[in-house]
Amino acid sequence: MRLFADSGCDLPLAFLQDYNVTLFPLVVELNGKTYRDMLDIRAEEVYDAIREGATPRTHQTPSNILYEAFHKLAMSEEDGVYITFSSNLSRMYEEAVNIKQQLIQQYPNFQLEIIDSQCASLGYGLLVDKAARMNEEGYSTCEIVKEVKRRMESMVQLLVVDDLRYLAKGGRLSKAGAFVGELLSINPIFEMKNGKLIEIERVRGRQKGMQRMLDLLEVRCTNLSNQVICISHADDVTFAAELKKVVETRFRPRKVGIAMIGSSIGCHTGPDAIALFALDESYYTHIEHHL
Repeated sequence: MRLFADSGCDLPLAFLQDYNVTLFPLVVELNGKTYRDMLDIRAEEVYDAIREGATPRTHQTPSNILYEAFHKLAMSEEDGVYITFSSNLSRMYEEAVNIKQQLIQQYPNFQLEIIDSQCASLGYGLLVDKAARMNEEGYSTCEIVKEVKRRMESMVQLLVVDDLRYLAKGGRLSKAGAFVGELLSINPIFEMKNGKLIEIERVRGRQKGMQRMLDLLEVRCTNLSNQVICISHADDVTFAAELKKVVETRFRPRKVGIAMIGSSIGCHTGPDAIALFALDESYYTHIEHHL
């Protein structure tokens, strides 16, 4: 089975290569030039440019890149699974579905499962990670798709933004609201729900934001001690390491993973945002029900 993902998953390039995952890099537009995300430009470079006043934007992978990859898959008669960045944040899912419909006209037996992850950053990455490992272990395409969808529906994704100016630049907050928020040291907390980034609370101060995010994670999730909890950061390694220690002490999870928030989300949040990802209680309730 051939697995596809786009650069919104924020997984290391080495991992994707090791597990033979085909990467569709999103396009980063910065200072009048375009770059292939993860291949031609690193997230750190994007954050440095933002700090210097640039306003980068991201665009979907060119259609011809998807077409060529899927056409090759169709000719090989191999099964394929493409897990996409949330369709509410990108057109990758829609474009992939359109191309699949074109190819089915020529290849009626074309087998490509396209999954809208409804996730971002490591929430999306955790789905790709699981699919890649299951594929390596020899699970069937059906089993992999079923497990990915189950995890997708149970993924808790929480994000705290440090600087409201970047949300205003991206049109997600009014400039007046951002100005007042900065004066009052307000940090909004967002949650991904049904693939959309929704503001759920506001707190004053980054430390309070971190603590509130941990409280929300504990409310939404059970069995945290048996999970891999993931942290994404927007170019703030020190704060992410601090949060990791708190997570390890408070929840004693099986593992804590850390990665940088990539360009696809970072262009909107700006530097120093922080996010947490884990599975909610419905995932473990499902497992217990089927034991």
